[in-house]
Amino acid sequence: MTPPRTASIDKLEKYDFSFGPNPTENLIYLSASKSIGKVEDFNLVGQKSLSTDLLTKGTLDISNLSRGIYIMNVSIDRNIGTYKLIKR
Repeated sequence: MTPPRTASIDKLEKYDFSFGPNPTENLIYLSASKSIGKVEDFNLVGQKSLSTDLLTKGTLDISNLSRGIYIMNVSIDRNIGTYKLIKR
């Protein structure tokens, strides 16, 4: 029996959302065609490590975060995209 295939669609793709570099050491560059409402980073235990509001383009300074893997939630027009962020 073959399991059903599911398509994963990025909820923020229609806003041309992008970020990088990933992995990164200190700065992340974010860009979207519409205003980015909020960016929140959580460590793998679920603790919020960063929260900020941005415009359509911006730089996020994560130099104060410890090395590791973070979950980044980005909201645009009530849509939330979840991304893995690696801090070197």
